[in-house]
Amino acid sequence: MVQKCFEVRYEYLFGRQFNDRLKKMPVGYLPMGTLERHGDHLPMGLDTLKAHGICSYVAQRVGGIVWPPHHYLGIHRKGAERETFLADWGNLYISEVLGEKIFEELLARASEMRFRVMVLYSGHYPGEQIDMIKAAAKCKWPRMKVLAYAEPGLLGNGDHAGLWETSLMAALDAGLVRMDRIGPLNYRQHGWDPAHDPAKASVALGQKALETICKQLGKDIRAALKKVRA
Repeated sequence: MVQKCFEVRYEYLFGRQFNDRLKKMPVGYLPMGTLERHGDHLPMGLDTLKAHGICSYVAQRVGGIVWPPHHYLGIHRKGAERETFLADWGNLYISEVLGEKIFEELLARASEMRFRVMVLYSGHYPGEQIDMIKAAAKCKWPRMKVLAYAEPGLLGNGDHAGLWETSLMAALDAGLVRMDRIGPLNYRQHGWDPAHDPAKASVALGQKALETICKQLGKDIRAALKKVRA
């Protein structure tokens, strides 16, 4: 399990401690996702919990402030499947219009507070979600660069409650992974192929993925800071 080194979470910082941290490293991280079934072995909030854990891991090593995790920033277009996902599974999605408005408001506030780099990290990553965060990253803000990420673009892999998500969650918080709950129904509902079988997940694989993500984000954040400060 990843151990917390020092406090990087916005909501836990005290008064001028926030200002000092922002002045030293004006980087913010916005972890986001949705509430969505992930088999029976992972929590409904997996996408956002994972994104928050990853952002905190990076911030402790690179610097910056992690904004509170946003469980209501996930969209999904699945046609007729929406009824099953919403009514039977309890998944919660918002409209793209609302998502875009939330980004507009939060990034405007970040710019006003003099954050110079904002990292949008989505633990939920269907194509439409990735398109939404990339579009938000293209908006221009005074002296602030916005970067957008999701696991498929960082690891070359992604799945839904399979090998990668299970391994990442195990590395971040093993107590939230219950492998004994996986049954035949989960395999049928989620369509895991042998390459993404969650039974093959491990803390070691999750830790390796975390290091890969941290290395790439650190490189991008430092490059972005140089540009906005130039």
